[in-house]
Amino acid sequence: KICWGPELIGSSGSFDRVWWVYMHPDTGDIWIARSDESFVYWEHRERLLFVPSGSTNPSLAFDSAGRYVVAVEFLPAGATQKEIWIYEYPYTGTGVRQIGYGERPLLFTDHNGITHLFYQHTSKEYICHRTSTDNFVAEICLLDTAGYYPLGIRQVDYPIAPPWYVQTRYIFFFGDGEGLPRYFLSKLVDRYVPEVVEVSDQISLLAEVPDVTWQGLEEITVEVFDEISLSAGIGIEWSGVEKITVEVFDEISLTASVGTSWVEIVTETVEISDEVELSTNLESILWLEVDEE
Repeated sequence: KICWGPELIGSSGSFDRVWWVYMHPDTGDIWIARSDESFVYWEHRERLLFVPSGSTNPSLAFDSAGRYVVAVEFLPAGATQKEIWIYEYPYTGTGVRQIGYGERPLLFTDHNGITHLFYQHTSKEYICHRTSTDNFVAEICLLDTAGYYPLGIRQVDYPIAPPWYVQTRYIFFFGDGEGLPRYFLSKLVDRYVPEVVEVSDQISLLAEVPDVTWQGLEEITVEVFDEISLSAGIGIEWSGVEKITVEVFDEISLTASVGTSWVEIVTETVEISDEVELSTNLESILWLEVDEE
């Protein structure tokens, strides 16, 4: 019912505000609220007019574009089975639809921007799981969850080489409202943060100390307008680097000294308008898993 989100709807930048979705106790309408930057009070409240009155147990998450997704359980007049409904951008047409039958929906968006939906099946024999990767079409039943319903999800980050490289694990809690909750642990996931360097005159990315390791950089982007030198000394290893992009307008020199290893470089892209020189000083240079040059 509470999650992190942006200050402005549709902003995919920093998720630094707390958002809350709730059912009004008097009218039964579904509302969302946004905290102030100091988390002292709710500075904005809004009724979700597209969610019908009588909806219960709302859940909230934000997609990768900074737009909220709401899931509720709803019991139509005369029906005996509760339905799970999704409300996502543009909140009309196919953005408003029934997902399945069940109760107690729980939404969560992971670090890849994939939104997950959990809910208790109407039979109460298992918890169901769907994702935004296929528009919540495929339903997966979680084993050993009979009689339980979703309680919450927590993301735990383990800093390995912060801020560029962390490992992440998710903990999914479920229970029956009595006693301690049960939980499932996800496997550890490596997360790399892109490193972007922009200069207008001259830049030198130079490592001279032996046995230095550069790791955890998923993407390095260098934009220069004059001269750039990317060089590495003895015993330097670049690992976990998936992409190097260099954009220059004058001159570029990529050099490597003896004993240097460039590891797991998937793509190297060089865009220039004047002159480029790719050179190696001595032998023993190792390039691994280079898909494209």
